[in-house]
Parts: sequence; C-alpha cells; structure tokens
Amino acid sequence: MQATWYALLVIGVVIVVDLSRTVVSVRGARRYGSAALQANAVHFASDMLGSSAVLLGLLLVRAGYTRADSAAALLVAVLVLLAAARLMKANTDVLMDRAPAAAEETARAAISGIEPGVEVRRLRMRQAGGRQFADVVIGVSPEAAVGQGHEAANRVEAAVHDALPGSDVVVHVEPSAAEVAIRDRAHAAALAVPGVREVHNVSVLDVGGRTEVSLHVNRKRSAQTR
Repeated sequence: MQATWYALLVIGVVIVVDLSRTVVSVRGARRYGSAALQANAVHFASDMLGSSAVLLGLLLVRAGYTRADSAAALLVAVLVLLAAARLMKANTDVLMDRAPAAAEETARAAISGIEPGVEVRRLRMRQAGGRQFADVVIGVSPEAAVGQGHEAANRVEAAVHDALPGSDVVVHVEPSAAEVAIRDRAHAAALAVPGVREVHNVSVLDVGGRTEVSLHVNRKRSAQTR
C-alpha cells in the first residue's frame, strides 16, 4: 500500500516537472522560431501525457479495474507514436526547405497589392531557423532605366517584409515577357507593310489601362515617324 502511494507521488512530481519543461520549451520555440525547441516541447508534452495515463491506470487498478494498467500502457505507446510522427513531419519540412503554404500566399498577396503593379514571374520560398526566405523574380518594362528597376525591386522587398516580418527577400529584375512579345509582334507587323525598310525605337506604353505602341520606321525614300 505504501509503495503504491509512493509511486503515485513520484508520478505526480514527474507530471509537474514535465509540464514546466513543456511550457518553457514552447515559449522558447515561439520566441526564437526554433524547430529543436519545438521538438523538445512535443517530447516533454508526450512524456507528461504518458505519465498522466500511467497515473490514471494505477488509480483505476486500485479501484478494481485490473485491465486499466494494460490500457494505460497501450495509450502511452500511441502517444509516443503520434509524437514521433509529428516531429518527423515538422523537421522533414525544415530539412526539405519547405515553407508553409500560407507564407507563400501571404507574400503573393503583398506583392499583388503594390502600386504601380509589377509582373511576378517566379516566387520561391523556404523556411529555416524560424525565418522565411523569399526568392522573387519580377518583370519590368524592357525600356525601364536601372533606377526604375531598382525602385520596383525595393517596393517588392518592402511589401514582403511588411507581410512577413523578419523575412529575407531577394528580388531579381527581368524584362517583362508580355512587353517583349508585343514589341516583337509590332516589329514584325511594321516590317510587313509595303515600303518599310527598317523599324526601330519600338516602345510599349500603358496609357490609362490601354497598351499603346510607338515606333519609328524608315521607308525606301524617306524616314517617317509613327
């Protein structure tokens, strides 16, 4: 009888200790974004639940339920397996550089809200050490100056930083594919006009939501501007 009460007391102390360690680990994981501390918290929480199951089993055995001890042992085994599966899933995502889908959606939404808008050609995200890493490729007008492209990249970087504080953002600037296609089509169409010898200075403009094309052509006898 005395040994049973001693075992119950020891298990009760273990539960209190595991609870305190779980709380401290969870707070540390949230503060530092640490996968290791998060795994530690899950480990201590599973220990606490397992100890609680053992305590409940012993109490039920004392009450006359002889199978309660075996049921408690099975419950502890299930808790251990669930904790292991959760830890494997979370840490495999970290090792595989998988970022939460919500983070990518948040970054896309932030970039789409930029004024004036930019063309997002690619967005890749990963997570490590509690930080989000974003690799963004945007398209700007082929005729944009270096300063304009740099300013567009700064706006994208600031938008993602505001949406995902503490993130590391790298923005690559490339010529807009849509404008390049329009320029090529306009160039080919102008050369198909009888008498046109040369086409140059092709510009694609966005005027009031409409796309306008400006170009210079040289005819066989004279140069005209259209």
